[in-house]
Amino acid sequence: MDYLANIIQQQRQAVRPANYEDLLFHPIADDPTKSGASCYSNWEFDHGTQPRFYVGGVLWFMRSTSLNANSLAGYKEEAVQAVLDRTNWSDMPNSNNNWTGQIARQQFNAARNQKPLFFQKAAVIIMACELAAEKMLASGRTLQDINAAEDIYRFMSIIPACWNINDFDADFYNQHIAKDKAAQETLRRASKQSQKTVIAELANGHTVTYETARAIKSSIDNDLPGNVNVGDVRAQPGRHKLGHKRTSDYEVCDCG
Repeated sequence: MDYLANIIQQQRQAVRPANYEDLLFHPIADDPTKSGASCYSNWEFDHGTQPRFYVGGVLWFMRSTSLNANSLAGYKEEAVQAVLDRTNWSDMPNSNNNWTGQIARQQFNAARNQKPLFFQKAAVIIMACELAAEKMLASGRTLQDINAAEDIYRFMSIIPACWNINDFDADFYNQHIAKDKAAQETLRRASKQSQKTVIAELANGHTVTYETARAIKSSIDNDLPGNVNVGDVRAQPGRHKLGHKRTSDYEVCDCG
């Protein structure tokens, strides 16, 4: 996935999203690319308890402002308060995480390194970017692609990594893939991953982005020998503990 090309194609407005769901790069649905797709009901309780969200556009922001993760982290307390004062994002149902807790400096490093976070932490980091842009513009700085602080919302979003594949569980993996290095390599290449481990983790209950799940399903159905097939890509957790663990630590996700 080319994140920046995709989000530019969405033609987002330079406006801070009013609703927390509008921060999402695409909805948490079985097929988020389908016209009219929207998040399924109560996704917050299924996914809000795990670090399953990337900060899309954070690398673009750092390039545009020449700020690093440590500089952005200097806005962390102010950003937590700004979310409460300036937005309705905290209307998100309680999912064992909250909007008032402190965010650690290390989480800004995790966002820069394209690692998944809790939804609330990803949102606070985006707010920190808005505050940083606001301050820099007020001081007279000229920023690339940013003429007003809310311009960041044309490029920044939260990328969900909440998907699993029906029937692609540990039994299927052990039977058809675990001992077949060629099959592992086929799936790795198809999903544009740097390590095969993400495929094993997906089968053992971890989640991935929609793009990765869709590519793995398609490759299983079309590229593996023996006419093996799995079920549909699914946004909700399923049977056999599928989709119940945190996002795979090994997934490569283009975060712009």
